[in-house]
Amino acid sequence: MCVDYTDLNKVCPKDSYPLPSIDRLSSNSKGGGAGIILEGPNQVTLEQSLKFSFKVTNNQAEYEALLAGLRLARELGARRVSCNSDSKLMISSFDEFTIQHVPREQNARADLLSKLASKFFLVAINYFTKWIEACPLAKITTENVQRFTWRNIVCRFGIPHTLVTDNGRQFIAQGFEDFLHDLGIKHLPTSMEHPQTNGQAEAANKVILRELKKRLGNAKGQWADELPSIFWAYHCTPQSTTQETPYKLTYGADAMILVEVGETSHRRQAFNSEQNAQELTTDLDLVDELKEEAEIHEEACKLRDSKRYNTRVRPLSFRVGNLVWRLLGEAQKDTSDGKLAPTWGGPF
Repeated sequence: MCVDYTDLNKVCPKDSYPLPSIDRLSSNSKGGGAGIILEGPNQVTLEQSLKFSFKVTNNQAEYEALLAGLRLARELGARRVSCNSDSKLMISSFDEFTIQHVPREQNARADLLSKLASKFFLVAINYFTKWIEACPLAKITTENVQRFTWRNIVCRFGIPHTLVTDNGRQFIAQGFEDFLHDLGIKHLPTSMEHPQTNGQAEAANKVILRELKKRLGNAKGQWADELPSIFWAYHCTPQSTTQETPYKLTYGADAMILVEVGETSHRRQAFNSEQNAQELTTDLDLVDELKEEAEIHEEACKLRDSKRYNTRVRPLSFRVGNLVWRLLGEAQKDTSDGKLAPTWGGPF
């Protein structure tokens, strides 16, 4: 078994505050739930209950509870963690295990194997701010799409008003429709006759693919490692339409670039935590005004592009008997030609 120890080590970062014991209870008798008990020093006890949105067996619930407990311990800053479980199957799987840091150059084989599981990436983009959320996946299933929507969109930015998707089976499945209906999200699948409705996501795909080709070279299997740096560069780059960065339109303030982290800057030298918290609150109050200004820039940019395009249009009128080319829809194309199928048919 090959395990990426570097990633596992990140689950348990070092800190001075210990939480010595984690107990967890899980059961599938009430629709897939789990309970986590964190026992810390000075008899401090924290409890958390989980409700799974997917069907799990008792053993699967035990493993999910273990991972959830480790995530919770990490958020609380635990340094020393002892895990206890009432699942004999999970406890008897290993006699002893340790987690230790392995240098990246010595873990190339496990990294390569871990990347084989990521063959797709799911992309969501905010129509106005152009903020991109994406996740590498091994399979594009309804369950994975629901999990992505919940973790990357709802939990981070709230419940959106409308979600536009293509007509993939994972998006039009009844389970996903019920999931969006329960959250009050309006679902708009794109029309087969007008797939440009989902053009924002397609444009985001082009940006990601273009940057991946530049960075990877021949090492195509390591594309998942490059996604965070690509998104960081994109989110901190002003857009030509809004004249603002997606990061600022989302959070109301500019991000600290990597150069400021390594080099001394006035913002770091004069940092005050209380004042910074107040300023962040003020920025969030003013983000609506910032979005209004960006919307004005966007409309002006669209008008300029429309005017430039219309100047190149030559007026043309048709007469009876003229031969014309007809635009072929997806249903009229020859499927045997794939993407090389002609777009126009005729002349007629």
